[in-house]
Amino acid sequence: MRNFWGSFFGSILGSVISSILFAVLVIAGVAAVVSAEFGGSEQVMTDAEEKTVLHLKFSYPIIDSKDQNPFAEIDFGSGSNTKLTMWETIQVLDYASTDAKVVGLFLDMEGVATGMGNAYEIRQALERFKGKGKFIATYSEGLTQKAYYLASVSTHISLNAHSDFVLNGMGAELLFFRGVLDKLGVEPYAVRPVGNKFKSAVEPFLLTESSESNRIQMRALMGSMWSNMGAALASKSKLSVQAIDSLINGFYVSSALDAQRHHFSDTLEYRDEFMDRLARMAGWEKWSSEDSPLLSFEKYGEMALANLALEEQAEEKIAILVAEGDIVDGKSSQGMVGSASLNETIRELRENEEVKAVVLRVNSPGGSALASELMWRELALLKAKKPLVVSMGNLAASGGYYISCHASEVYAYPTTITGSIGVFGLLFNAKGLLNNTLGVTTDTINLHANGDFPTGSRPLREREKEVLEGMVTRIYGEFTQRVADGRSMKVADVDSIGQGRVWTGAQAQKLGLVDHLGGLNDAIKAAARLAKLKAYSTAVYPKPVDPFEAFFEGLSENSKAYLKKEGLGIGVEWLLLVKRVENMRGVNARLPYDIQFND
Repeated sequence: MRNFWGSFFGSILGSVISSILFAVLVIAGVAAVVSAEFGGSEQVMTDAEEKTVLHLKFSYPIIDSKDQNPFAEIDFGSGSNTKLTMWETIQVLDYASTDAKVVGLFLDMEGVATGMGNAYEIRQALERFKGKGKFIATYSEGLTQKAYYLASVSTHISLNAHSDFVLNGMGAELLFFRGVLDKLGVEPYAVRPVGNKFKSAVEPFLLTESSESNRIQMRALMGSMWSNMGAALASKSKLSVQAIDSLINGFYVSSALDAQRHHFSDTLEYRDEFMDRLARMAGWEKWSSEDSPLLSFEKYGEMALANLALEEQAEEKIAILVAEGDIVDGKSSQGMVGSASLNETIRELRENEEVKAVVLRVNSPGGSALASELMWRELALLKAKKPLVVSMGNLAASGGYYISCHASEVYAYPTTITGSIGVFGLLFNAKGLLNNTLGVTTDTINLHANGDFPTGSRPLREREKEVLEGMVTRIYGEFTQRVADGRSMKVADVDSIGQGRVWTGAQAQKLGLVDHLGGLNDAIKAAARLAKLKAYSTAVYPKPVDPFEAFFEGLSENSKAYLKKEGLGIGVEWLLLVKRVENMRGVNARLPYDIQFND
């Protein structure tokens, strides 16, 4: 009876909460319609004012796909809440560079929530903007190293004299769980093809520190990354990269005063002083929060993108197909590229006569080997019918490279993380934890000798190990063959640069894994060239999902972000790692680790 009443009242409570959420969504939808119809407190602009300066904060994550939060695009009367994707940000910057009424850009920044690949393309767009005779002015009260990578293109950089500015270079900290597993009585069993010594995804569960192979590849990876970032820092300070390395190794830059002393900034001043400076740079009579033509970059972006859509009237299209997140079997969800969902879109694009070429935008560390193979097949069928060009984002590694290697042309940023041609399998024997710690025992009744395989309650038998090793060896062979066919290489040559090793885009180009160093814009131009298009429009796929469905699917993502910010901090990353391990079914072609460049 107690269970009945618990379920009864639980159902009542669930219905009430669902009704409230539905009502909120309906009201929000009405508010969005009213705002769009009557303009709210700020109407959508049809043009910029004379001497407009765009105000860009980078206050939200800049990713390749649209935010699936249904509230993200709603304006509740306080102005635009539009969150631009990376591609939209590039489009708006290029549009603004040709707008005579836009005279400059105000970078109001601290950190930048995007990867190094996207940061590279945004920096290129900033260079093009400045190259049209417009100024870029940066102000910060706490500039981070990655943010300075973007700010270094500025005409003028001002920092608050009392703020932090830390240049500490690059380093990596990896988590290892072998000690915890030993204490719990859990035995890990990892399977890698012979020679896949760089496929270090399994090392956190087998070792207590990095293998020498992993140390070699991590140092090479960071060295290639730093060659790009160091050059950007040097461009503003006029110091040599070697001089900057000496400053970093001595930890001589840890404040705004240090930044000024070593020419990383132009002035030290308060915000109000900077705003007066901005007014002089823009040619305004004076700075006024009410009268000066300072316009939100996102608000301007609404107008710019609307105008670009009107200009792109060509019936022939280039589709931008976004594959962002871990590669998984089945349907896509927030941060996951599902083979069933993506393949449905690929087939749609293949049969769409208006779509003359496809640019596959990959931003993925890989994942399921089977899902990667299924997507590879659909992409191969598409390529047989129309040009397929790949644009690699922050990372296109392992399974992300698997689905990229067959393209007509492959573009990557110098800082893209790619390669990692390799696979692994990972199992755990929790018999010690179950029996000795928890007091749980199991009794297996098999009709056949291996009827309970795979199981986590006993050690693997020798024949089972042989089968697993055969599986990963076969899949690695298929992977290297796909790469060899797609890149016109010999399998032995692919294996020599494969073995699970991670490369940057700059390194990958020299090795033949990438054709060109460039961004999404370059890939689109290549697709137009291959399809022999003079006039074309672009469209991004997959199309956004229903906002109500996205809201309920996105609750866990929103909760995760909240927990990370307010409660668990770095601990939430450990929980997410456990979740990813839980999702590792079968053989995986995934990046060995999650690489994040902290602000």
